[in-house]
Order: sequence, then C-alpha cells, then structure tokens
Amino acid sequence: IDTEIDFILRELNNCRLSQDLYLAMQSVLQLARDDEFCAVWDKHFVEILRSILKGTIDIPARRLSQSTEDVAKARHLYLQGLRVLVKFHSQRFEDFVDEVVKTMILCSNDVNSYIVHASNRVLESLISTQNPSSCFAAILPHLEYPAQGVQDDLDFSLSALRVTNNY
Repeated sequence: IDTEIDFILRELNNCRLSQDLYLAMQSVLQLARDDEFCAVWDKHFVEILRSILKGTIDIPARRLSQSTEDVAKARHLYLQGLRVLVKFHSQRFEDFVDEVVKTMILCSNDVNSYIVHASNRVLESLISTQNPSSCFAAILPHLEYPAQGVQDDLDFSLSALRVTNNY
C-alpha cells in the first residue's frame, strides 16, 4: 500500500492532466470507500487533502504548456477527488473547514463554469457534513466589504456571497 500512496502523492503533486492523475484519483476513491484502510488515512489524510486542495487552484509554470482546457479538466478532477474525500471521510475535515472553504470560494470565482459548479458541490457536501456554524464562520470573513478600489477583494467577496446564497 505504501507504493500506491507514493504513486498517489506523486501524481497529485504533479498537477498535470494525465492518465496517471486519473489513476491516482481512482485510487483515492477506492481507498476512501474501503474502511479497511483507516490506518492509511490516519497517516496520510492531511498530505493527500493538501495536495488535492493545491491542485484545485495552483497552476505551476510546468502546466503552462498544457491547454486551458486541460488545466480546467485537471482542476475539475481534483475537485471531484475532494468531494469524494468529504463524502467518505467527513469526520476528518473538522480542522480543515476554513482551508477548504477559502479554496472553494477561490474556485467559485473561476471563469470556467465546470470549476464553479464543482466547487459549489464540494461546499454543499462540506456544509451538509460539518457543523453549520463552523462553515458559516469560515465563510463570514469573506463577506466583508473590501476597501475601495481593490477589485480582487471585491471579486472574492462577491464569490463568497454567491456561495452562501446557495445555502
């Protein structure tokens, strides 16, 4: 299993759309569904979660050679993997609500509607499995009105508002 985890982490951190990324996400899905691997999740959950979160928003220079469509497909795949983790390991997310909410709000501001929809689905899953108060507390700071002339902060606040409107 250690070899499989090494493969998963290597591909998740590679941040490239490839057959290996699909295989890594498939392995995450299989491991997430199987209660037999609790010890694996105890040991590697944080590292896998952070790798997936990074893949949802980070576009390293090495990916610039890929088409915009491939980058969007890879990000969408990371979001699907995150949703699987929320579904099967929701009890492990208690300490990561703020981090996941912030990342999903960033994704909800994407120009690609598939990314926006997938990030909203992850938030929906997170909110339905976590304490609603902690989810609201994580979203609330992003609803503050930004300083005048700061367009990025305004876009971020509007994204947060749009997300909360769904719930």
